[in-house]
Amino acid sequence: MSIVESAEPLLLNAAELELLPELERARKSMRAGRTFCLGGLWGSSQALVLANLIAHGPSGSGPWLAVVASDAEADSFTADLRAFGQSADFLPARDGADALALRTRLKLAQRLVGPASQRPHIMVASVLSLLQPLPSPKTMEAEFVRFKVGDVLDPNGLLRHLIKLGYVREPLAEAPGELSLRGDILDIFPFAAETPLRLELFEDEIESIRTFDPMDQRSIAEHEELEVCLVADSGDVDDVGASPFELLGNHTQVAVVEPFRVDERAETLRIRSPAHERALKEFMGWRGNQPQLA
Repeated sequence: MSIVESAEPLLLNAAELELLPELERARKSMRAGRTFCLGGLWGSSQALVLANLIAHGPSGSGPWLAVVASDAEADSFTADLRAFGQSADFLPARDGADALALRTRLKLAQRLVGPASQRPHIMVASVLSLLQPLPSPKTMEAEFVRFKVGDVLDPNGLLRHLIKLGYVREPLAEAPGELSLRGDILDIFPFAAETPLRLELFEDEIESIRTFDPMDQRSIAEHEELEVCLVADSGDVDDVGASPFELLGNHTQVAVVEPFRVDERAETLRIRSPAHERALKEFMGWRGNQPQLA
């Protein structure tokens, strides 16, 4: 027998694993919408069992939310679920200047309010990330902007609006949330985008639309028309917005991974501020109305 090494990751399809009697009972409880607990699981075995239950769950069931204690655990658990054949999305907590976390949160927010085919099937999140609001559906809808070559644009008016949203004017737009107006060139780096865009104007008319590399400021692609979401993240726990769990909606299957650690982390957050306590109370109230696995 020969072993061939490959650069491709090894994926284990949890759906093909034979169900143990305990898992069969858990599956029946899940189908009945009852809360149930599974013990004796450590490390990646937790994600393996959850992936198996999801794979054998009722068709057309609502989304899943896996709640863990910390962002590091959420990131690792997401990777495990993907390795076991499930499409999982990690919702990171908002961490100041972490552009990737901010962009990931905003992209997930757009999907949560988008068409059913684009909504996340499994979302993995830490306790803190679930307490931090996302932009509301109304806010996101209002901040979708379509730029088209030939359209009339008031660059100064757009500049003022973006600054109110939390954008910062800089000589060059090099990071998410930055913008620059130099003569007839308006550069915008949307919070939720991977690359900034450059609008070149002739008087008050859009002459060209390009995306560009923020490192060397060189153009990547030219567009006749481009729709972007200019929304900013809602921010910390005490800011106004929509809770991530509310955007998931009711009939969400909730899996609490290592409940004692999650409860310990929740208690630490509860005493941090009245806003944290209020947000945690709302989450626990919502969670109590969903079918749960712990």
